[in-house]
Amino acid sequence: MILAFLLLALAALVGRGSLLLRVDLPVERFVISHRTDWLDVAFRRISFLGSTKVVLVGGAVLAAAAWRRCRWVACLVVAGFGFAVVNPAT
Repeated sequence: MILAFLLLALAALVGRGSLLLRVDLPVERFVISHRTDWLDVAFRRISFLGSTKVVLVGGAVLAAAAWRRCRWVACLVVAGFGFAVVNPAT
């Protein structure tokens, strides 16, 4: 997993991302040409899982679950989610 990340990061450096764009554009065209209404609905529902409300509720549940076992972890979860709320652009 780390190796894949490093390889993609290296590919992004080559020619200001032109290597990645060479792969990305054909994939984008394929996905656009095969769009269907039911897939649009399905992916909108899936992307809802990354919305602010779901992430904050999930973070609260994780912090509560961690609180009994390790309060430091719970504090880190709360701090991480607090940072994400205050600074959403990062």
